Amino acid sequence: MPGPLQQTVTLAELLTEHSPGWEPPPPARRALIQTRCHQHAVTGFDAVRESAPDDVVLADGFSCRTQIEQGNAAGR
Repeated sequence: MPGPLQQTVTLAELLTEHSPGWEPPPPARRALIQTRCHQHAVTGFDAVRESAPDDVVLADGFSCRTQIEQGNAAGR
């Protein structure tokens, strides 16, 4: 029986590796994807700061969401 590490996948892994043919639905409005926040720690969250108020911001991790929420990005 596989151990817990072999049974645990991220949502991205599930969709790309375990769901052949899956296509995301088109967004109803502009969506900004914030990739791993530690990669942006030095460069900042400029794209998030410059996003429109009705843009959707997708952040994968808890710390990413927290940094966006507490930063200068209008809580988005």
